[in-house]
Amino acid sequence: MPVNEDCLIIYVQEHECLYDLKHKDYDKNLIKDNTWREIANKLN
Repeated sequence: MPVNEDCLIIYVQEHECLYDLKHKDYDKNLIKDNTWREIANKLN
């Protein structure tokens, strides 16, 4: 199933903890894992 890249980019931009090294949750893997799951659910 192809992923809508525009939606993926928007969803990632909404969650700075995935890419901003200075974000307070950047080093918290559980939070980032849950965020990726949330994004995956939105894309399905």
